[in-house]
Amino acid sequence: MATILIVEDEEPVRELLVTILSLDHQVVQATNATQAIELARLTRPDLVLLDLNLGGHQDGLEVCRTLRSEADPILAQMPIVMLTGATTEADIQAALKAGADGYVRKPYSPTALLAVITTHLTKRDV
Repeated sequence: MATILIVEDEEPVRELLVTILSLDHQVVQATNATQAIELARLTRPDLVLLDLNLGGHQDGLEVCRTLRSEADPILAQMPIVMLTGATTEADIQAALKAGADGYVRKPYSPTALLAVITTHLTKRDV
């Protein structure tokens, strides 16, 4: 059972993700950038689903860059998938440049999201 860290500041979206993912995965939740980084360091998840636009002074890009710069190779190399409503080409390129491994646009289908998660978890196990 993989551990997935969901970083989402909107409660309804977070609850939907927990419902979708908790059947097959252990789910950890963060609502802001600071909490996301702390929980990643504590739980060392197998994958992070990260919203680009988080409330507060940090955004998902900063979280992604921080995790990619961690000294712990588990954290620095874990798959990070942006799950966001920010869908411009500039948003996508910024996320990839920050170190994201994937980008899923909202609204998304649960089936498509699970396929992306499975792909990234499988790559990590290889």
